[in-house]
Amino acid sequence: MAPAQSRPVPRSRRRGFMLAALGAGSLLVLPRVSAAGEISALKGKVSINGRPADVKTPIFSGDSVETGKDSQLIFKLNEDAFLLRANSTLRLEKKTQFDPLISGLRLLTGALAVAFGKGPKNIYAQTFTAGIRGTGIYLESAPDVSYFCTCYGSTELMTRADGGTQDKEHIISTRHVSRYVYPAAQRGSPRIVPAPTINHTDEELAMLESLMGRSCPLMEK
Repeated sequence: MAPAQSRPVPRSRRRGFMLAALGAGSLLVLPRVSAAGEISALKGKVSINGRPADVKTPIFSGDSVETGKDSQLIFKLNEDAFLLRANSTLRLEKKTQFDPLISGLRLLTGALAVAFGKGPKNIYAQTFTAGIRGTGIYLESAPDVSYFCTCYGSTELMTRADGGTQDKEHIISTRHVSRYVYPAAQRGSPRIVPAPTINHTDEELAMLESLMGRSCPLMEK
């Protein structure tokens, strides 16, 4: 009797085998699961993960972004839009290796404006952390004193732990509620103190919101 000829496996069954293998953990190497962010404008020297970037370079959650002297970067990722000023280092935090969404931002140095979409995120600077949800913010991070502005929306501002007490403030803003945040209290002084609105404008926040197809609350007043 002639041996039975093998039959090709239908495409639907092959797909089922792949999904079953994926569910069983058989596929150890997975593609990068993330929609790339887009650079809208770039001026001067910008690097992503230590490599020079241009307007065609994609940005993903988990990336580190750095700007040089006299440089600036405007980009969008998921539902958020960013303006990173000169001499800044920003890390786009994510919860897991394959998470396409950012869970927070870590501004190591420099200055940043962000128009956030929906969902909670955490902001980390040298002297404070902040929890936000659907908010427009501007911050400057430095070791001696940092600056944080809740341009609109709600934020929970907290000083970084340094062995002493932590100051906290819940801020609800319709137009630029700004604070200086110091690394440690001196002679009983508070670490979070009122500050003027500096180094950013309504027009910059409106530009970021427009990149996402949204209107800016600051321009509606």
